[in-house]
Amino acid sequence: MAQTGQTIENPVTGERMTFVRTAADTGGAELVVELELTADAFLPAEHIHQKQEEKFTVLEGRLVFRSDGQERLVVADESIVVPPGTAHAWATDGSSQARVAITFTPAGAAEHFFESFFRLAREGKVNDRGLANPIRMAQLARAYDIFLASPPVAVQRPVFAALDGLGRALGYERFPV
Repeated sequence: MAQTGQTIENPVTGERMTFVRTAADTGGAELVVELELTADAFLPAEHIHQKQEEKFTVLEGRLVFRSDGQERLVVADESIVVPPGTAHAWATDGSSQARVAITFTPAGAAEHFFESFFRLAREGKVNDRGLANPIRMAQLARAYDIFLASPPVAVQRPVFAALDGLGRALGYERFPV
């Protein structure tokens, strides 16, 4: 479980995340992290958090932010809020490193997701872009209620459930929630 002030690192992507306020600190109301990104941080697939709002505040650098098919540049001292159920993705603009404060409301299991994802990277269980194999990605998505923007969530749920079952049959550990 994350502790206030704790920093975790992803050795593959170069990301550093510091937990500013944890779910335990806020009674589950929110999670606040500060994320440091390298200049070449890639734009992941658009994804959806069905039950969480995310607020991104750029502290240093610049982010390219994609939401519902539109792209926007977000610079230092600007914020963008992503309502629950909204497809989004983001990365640095490639010109410099960035530091971003991200608030998840409610906290949900977001801190467990980041701890699990970064742990897979530290254990060498991701590719050179920092992604785990499709079975592990489906297990992460299922455990932490994160979905791709497409296909529809109703299609993803049974596919992720089947891949989760396959992962367990192969001996993959379950992610903490």
